[in-house]
Amino acid sequence: MTDRVTPLPEAIAQAGLFDARWYAAGHPDVTLTGLAPEAHFARFGLPLGRWPCPDLPTRLAGLDGDLHARLAKAYGLDTPPAATLRDESKQGSQQGPAGFDTAFYLQANPHIDHRNWRPCDHFMQVGWKDGRRPNPDFDVVWYEQTHGHTYDAATVNPLLHYRKTGAALGLATMPPRPVRLDPATARPLPPTPRRACLFAGWDPAGRIDATVLRYLTELARHADVFYLADCDMIPAELAQLDGIVQGAWARRHGAYDMGSYSLLARDLIGWDRLSTYDEVLLVNDSCYLVQPLDATLAMMRDRPCAWWGMQATKGMAGARALQPFPASERLSMAEIRGGLIDHFEDDPTYDFHIGSYFLALRRDIIADPRFRRVLDAVRPVRNKRVIVRRYEVGLTRFLIGLGYAFDTAVDHVTRDHPVYSAVAFDLLENGFPLLKRFLMAANPFGITATAYWEAQLPRLGSVTPVAEIAAHLMRVVPPETLVLNRQIMEHGAAPRLPLSEADFVALDAGTPTYDHYWAFVAAAGDGRLTDDAARVLAAVADDPQRVKVILTRGRAIPQDGHAIVSLPLRSLAGQQMLARCRTVFVRGANGADLGWPLDPGLHDVIAQVPRPGAPSRPAPRTLLAEIAARATGSALLAGYVRPDTKTPRSVVFLYDPRAMARNRARLFARLDGLQRRGWTCVAMDIDHVARDVLTRVEAVCFIGLSAPLDRPPAEAAAATLHRRDLIEAVRGTGGLVVCDIDSPVAVWPVFAGSPQVQDDPLRANALAWHSAETAALLDLTDAVTVATPELARIMAGLLHPSQSIHVLPGSLPADAMTVRPRPARSRLHLCCAAGTALAARDLAVCLPGLGAALADHPDAVLHLVDAKETALDLPADRVRCYRPMPDRARQTFLAGMDLNLMPLEATAYNAACPATPILEAACQGVPTLGTDLSALRVMIDDGVTGYLVPDPQDWADRLRDLLRDPAALRRIGAAAQQAITAAHDPDRTAAQLSDIFDALLKETRNVG
Repeated sequence: MTDRVTPLPEAIAQAGLFDARWYAAGHPDVTLTGLAPEAHFARFGLPLGRWPCPDLPTRLAGLDGDLHARLAKAYGLDTPPAATLRDESKQGSQQGPAGFDTAFYLQANPHIDHRNWRPCDHFMQVGWKDGRRPNPDFDVVWYEQTHGHTYDAATVNPLLHYRKTGAALGLATMPPRPVRLDPATARPLPPTPRRACLFAGWDPAGRIDATVLRYLTELARHADVFYLADCDMIPAELAQLDGIVQGAWARRHGAYDMGSYSLLARDLIGWDRLSTYDEVLLVNDSCYLVQPLDATLAMMRDRPCAWWGMQATKGMAGARALQPFPASERLSMAEIRGGLIDHFEDDPTYDFHIGSYFLALRRDIIADPRFRRVLDAVRPVRNKRVIVRRYEVGLTRFLIGLGYAFDTAVDHVTRDHPVYSAVAFDLLENGFPLLKRFLMAANPFGITATAYWEAQLPRLGSVTPVAEIAAHLMRVVPPETLVLNRQIMEHGAAPRLPLSEADFVALDAGTPTYDHYWAFVAAAGDGRLTDDAARVLAAVADDPQRVKVILTRGRAIPQDGHAIVSLPLRSLAGQQMLARCRTVFVRGANGADLGWPLDPGLHDVIAQVPRPGAPSRPAPRTLLAEIAARATGSALLAGYVRPDTKTPRSVVFLYDPRAMARNRARLFARLDGLQRRGWTCVAMDIDHVARDVLTRVEAVCFIGLSAPLDRPPAEAAAATLHRRDLIEAVRGTGGLVVCDIDSPVAVWPVFAGSPQVQDDPLRANALAWHSAETAALLDLTDAVTVATPELARIMAGLLHPSQSIHVLPGSLPADAMTVRPRPARSRLHLCCAAGTALAARDLAVCLPGLGAALADHPDAVLHLVDAKETALDLPADRVRCYRPMPDRARQTFLAGMDLNLMPLEATAYNAACPATPILEAACQGVPTLGTDLSALRVMIDDGVTGYLVPDPQDWADRLRDLLRDPAALRRIGAAAQQAITAAHDPDRTAAQLSDIFDALLKETRNVG
C-alpha cells in the first residue's frame, strides 16, 4: 500500500507558504468568485501558476526534499534565483543583467517588497512575465507582441532574447516615434454593416445569468454572436443560448477574456470566417446593459476609424500616483489623437487604455497578420493585473503603434476613472449604455456613490432590472465585500475595521444582551449555517418579536422574514449585533467557529459539531422550547409578568433636535389635546434620554425613527445603536413602541427616487445605509403612524402584519394656523411650496408652463425661495428670490400670496410624502395648484379647495386660466382655508392619536 501524497495546495499551506491576504489583494477575481483565498488558490491559482506568497523564490531556496522539487517543477524555478542572476550579471553590473536599469525599475514599481527582492531578481523571476519594463527604452509587452513569434515567448525573457539575438538582428524595442495614426485606415462602415461578436463569459457557478442573457439578446440584434465561457458549464446552461447565438462553448482555459477571444478567433470560428464581417466586436460579461445599443452602434458606424471602444482611460490603479493625469479634469479625444498619444510613450508605465470590455475592430485589423499573431498568442497569466497590462493596455498600444486610427463613443477622457468612479453615473445620465459590475463588486477607487445605481437605473428605464442586477451581485460577490463597499461614506475614509479580540471582550462586557436576539453564525469552512441553525432560523424567520442576526462568512445566506439583520461576522457592525444576542447558533464552540470570544455568562452558545453517524438535535419546536426555558426574562417571550411600576396613560415623545423639524411640529401640535384627554406627555431629546426613564412609561413615540444623517459615519452608527437599545428598553418591559414617520425613507427602492438621493450621487452610500438602518429600527416597533394613505400602503409592504399602521393627518402649531393680515396689493403674487425650497427637478415640472404664463400676464410676480439658478430661465423682472426664512416670517409672507404652486416630479416618493405646504398656504387663505399625485389628492378637492394638474403639459393652460380670474382664486382660497384646516385641526388629530394609543395598550404583547 502506497502512502498518500499530500496534494500540492495542502502541502503549501502546511509549510506556511500561503499568504492569504497577499494572494487576495493581488488577484481581484478572488473576491468575484466568493471563494476563500485558500480554496481559490487550490482550484484556480495553482493551475494558473500564481504564487502563494510574494517571496516564493527566496523561501523555496530554504526548502529541502520533495516539496522543494514539486514547487520548483510547478513554478519553473528549478535553479535558485540568486545563482541565475549572478550568471546573468557577469556581462553587466552587480545590480542586474546588462540593460537592466535599477533606478528606473524602482521608480516604476514602488509597490514591490524590496525587503525580499532585489529589483533585478524581481524582474528576472516575475517582472518580465508581468510585462514590466527593465529600462525606459525597452517595452517587454511591445517587444513580445512584435517579435514573440520568432522565439518561445512563453518561457524566454524578452530582454535576454534581445541581448542574445534581437540586438544583432536590429529588432526594435519600442513602438516607432513619433506616434502617427494613418488616416487611410479611418473609414466609416457601410449603412447596414455585418458584425460578428466574440463574447467572453465566466461565472463562478458555471451559469449564464439572467443579466448576461439580456445582454446577449441585445447584441444578437446587431451581430452574429459567438459565446465562450472560461469555466465549465452543463449542456442545459448553454442550451439557454439556442436561437440567440451562432455558437456557444464552455471550457476552462484560465486566460481570462482575451483567452476566450483568442480561442474563438483561432480555433472555434476561424479567421477566414471572421474576415467576412465588416466589424468584429470583442465583448465580455463584465457589464450590465442599461440602454439598447442602437444609438451607440449607429453613431460609431458613421465615425471614420479602424477600431473603437466605448471609452478610454488614462491611468491604471497601480500607476496613478506616479503618473498624474495630464489635465485638471478631462482631455478630449481630439487632443489625445492630435499629439498626446506620442507623449504617453514617455510614461514609465504605459497606461492609456481603450476599454477592452467592448471593442470594435474593422476589416483592416482583422485581416492584419500582426494582429492575428498577437491574439493567437494569448496565454494564461498569474493574475488580472497582468492581463490588463499585457493584453488590454497592451492591445491598445499595439494597435496605435501600428497606426490604426481609433475613436471612442465617449469623446473625452476624465481624470477620475470613467467607469469605476462617480463619472460612470454622469455617463449613464448622458446615454452611456453599460454599467460595469466591478464598480459595485469591488469599488476599486473607494467612492461614496456605489449605491447610486439603484436610484438612477429605474429613472433611466434600464433594460436590465435593478432586481436582476442585485440578485446577480448577491450571487457572485461575497456579502462582506458588498457591505464594505457601501460603507464608504466619506471621501478618502475606509470602512471601520472590526475590533481586536481584546477590544471585543470589552465591548461584549459593556453591551446589553437581549433574550429575543438570536445570532446564526456561518461556518468557518463553507460559509453556510449548520443544519440545526438553518432549521431554527426558518422556524422563527417570520416571528416579529425575535430579532434574527445572520452573521455571514464569504457567502450570502438569503432568508425571507421579518426582524432579520444580515451582517458580515468580521465587521464592526457584526460584532456589535453579536454582543447583543443572548442565543448564538454556531457549528462548533471553539474560537475559530464562533469568530469572537463571547462571555459564556452573557450568551447561550448552541453548537453543532457534525460527526459521521451522529444523531440529529431535536426538532426546531423542541429546541425553541429549550431556549425559552433558559431565557432570563423579557416581555417578548412567554412567561413574562409586566411590572406595575409604569405610570398609566403616560407617553414619552422622543425627537432628534437636528432633524425632522416638520415631523416634530406635527406631533407637538397634538400634545395639548392629548393632555386634555388624560395623557401624561413628555417630549425629550433622543440623544440624552436615559433608558430607565423609558421603562416607567406605558408608551414611547419616536418622532421619525431614523438613523441620523447629519453626523460622521461612526457617530451616526453609534446613535443608531443607541436608538435600538432605547427601543429594547421599552419592549423588554412591556411598553408600547410607536413611530411617527412622514416619508418612505425606510423603503430604499422608493427613497432612491427622492430628490435627496437623485441629486446627490456622492451621498448615495450614506443615504442607502440610512434607509437600511431605519428599516431595521422600524422592525422593532408595535405601530407606525403616517401622514398619507399612500405612505401607509408602502409601509404595509415593509412591516409585519402584526405591526399596525395608522393614517394620522398632519397638523401645525396654533401659531402657524393663525390667519395673518393680508396686505393690499395690486398685482398677482405666486409662490412655490408655501415659501420653502423646492427641489430643482420638482420645479422643472412646471417651469416651461410657468414661463409662458408669466409672459402672458405682466401683472403676475413669482416669489421663489433658494432657487436663483432655476430663476435664470424665467423673466428676471418677474421673479423675486429669497433666502430660506423662519416659519413665523413665512406665515406673513404667505398672507401676501394669491396662489401657491406645488409642482412635483411623478415619483413614488413624492406621492407618499405629506404635502404640508398646501396646509400652510390654506391657513392663510391661499389656494394651491399642484401636480395630481395621491399625496395632493387627499388634501385638494380639484376645483373646490385647490387645483390639480394631471399632465405636465397642462401647467401653462391651467396657470393662464387661474391668473385671468383673481376672484376665483380668492373664492377657492377661502374654501381651502375652511376645509383643509378643519381636516388637520390639532385637537381633532390629537383625539385620533389618543384612540390609537388606547387601542394598542389593550392588546397583549406576550408571545406564546
